[in-house]
This record gives sequence, structure tokens and C-alpha cells, in this order.
Amino acid sequence: MFESLYSDQSTPASCEAGVFYTDRVTDRVRLDRRIHLPWLCVHSPSHERAQGDGVRSHADVLPWDWAVTEQTWLHHKHDAFLVGRVHQSTFGESHWLEFLNAYSLKRGKGGNFLRQSYETSWPVLVDAYSSPMRDGDVFTATTRWTAVVEALRQGSGLRMRSAALKAFWLFQPHALPMFDAFASRGLVLFERARGERGQAVTIDNFLERFEAFYHFSGTQIEGALERSGSTYPYRRRIGEKWLWLAGNTHREAILDRFAAAQDDLERVR
Repeated sequence: MFESLYSDQSTPASCEAGVFYTDRVTDRVRLDRRIHLPWLCVHSPSHERAQGDGVRSHADVLPWDWAVTEQTWLHHKHDAFLVGRVHQSTFGESHWLEFLNAYSLKRGKGGNFLRQSYETSWPVLVDAYSSPMRDGDVFTATTRWTAVVEALRQGSGLRMRSAALKAFWLFQPHALPMFDAFASRGLVLFERARGERGQAVTIDNFLERFEAFYHFSGTQIEGALERSGSTYPYRRRIGEKWLWLAGNTHREAILDRFAAAQDDLERVR
């Protein structure tokens, strides 16, 4: 059994009038913190009854619009370039280091190992991840991800789950999200807001649970793409970015700044 990526020690959540609270959230840093997410309950049955079918507040829409904007920016900044290098088989050590820097994978012992192990680690990734895979093939994706985590562990002594799935995305960008602690936490909060148990996230269940969230959120993703006019191609990354924001303790500050930027753009049009 793999260790939990998110501790399932929280008390049951309640969702009333569009506000989601937990009495105790364990995130390895903060305990006994009340989380206020006025937009997280948009999908819960009780909230839908209160708001009426098809009615969404501005606060509900804003996180999705932010997710599309953020992913489109990352696409232009480095993602499209790196994915292109992988698929053209021209991905070298300098691109590996750029990828590690872009996705905060250069820190700590794991970062030291990854920075210094391109020649040994990259062939492992190519061998495990290059074969075509159907979108949403959770079993195949989890099997490959697990195999790479174990291979990296043998070389480093560390379970680098986030690095392994982020690298997997470079090879299968349409089929996968990325993974980190924020996205994991956001997934649990989303499930609890819908009245589900929100059990511990592990490498064995993350992708399956993400796929359920992704398909549930299709309307929100497509709506945000239409509002923005973006042609961003990797829809699972939009869902993952929404979860990342939901699990981020600085979510309100991020959304406040994004809303201010949107308002300013409206004024100058």
C-alpha cells in the first residue's frame, strides 16, 4: 500500500447556502483551520436547489475562468514548447532542467536527484510513457505512473509521485492531469462538498477520482473556454488547475487579483 497523499482525518463537511466549511483539515502544515470556499459548492445538490437550475453566481464562474487563463499562459510560456520537444524526440538535458524549474521540482533531495540524473532518468520515462494511450485509460495510466515512481525510488530512495506524473503529462498531454498536494487536497474538498466521504488520495486512486471530477465538470470547462475565446487544447489540465486553486490556502488572494485584472480589462475596452 502506498502512503496517503492526503490525510483523511477531517470531520464531515457541511455545505450551506453555497459556503463550504470543514472543522479540521490536515494538510501537513495547517490544522484546525476553517476553509471558506463560497464557489466550491456550486455542484452540490443542496446548492443547486437553492440557486435554481443553470444559475451560477460570478464567484462560481471566476475560478474556472482563472484556470483557463492560467493554463493558456503556461501553454505559451513553456508547456507547448516542452511537449513539442518530447514528441519531436529532441528533448535534451536543458529542456529537462527547464521542466524541473517550471514545475517546482528542483527543490530538496528529490530535486537534487532529478537535476543530476537526466541521463539515467529520462530513458526510464521514455520507455514507460511513450506508447500511445487512450484518454481516460485510468488503469494503464496508473500502472505506468506506479512503475516510474518505483524506478525513481530505486535510484533515489524517494517516492517522487508528483514528478513522475508531471513528466508523464509531457508524453500524454491530452490524457492526463498533473498532480501535487494542492490538487490532491482540492479533490478531497470537492468530493466532500458533494456529500461524498472524500477518502485519502493515493497513487492507486487519484486518476480514477480525477476522471470522475473531470467528466462531472465538462460543462464548466467548456463554458470557461468559450468565455475566454481560448483554444487551449488540454482540458484535463483546466480541471486540475481548478482543483489546485481549491486546495490552495491563498485561493482568495489569487482570485481577488484575477478579478481586479478582469475588471480593469473591461474598463479599457
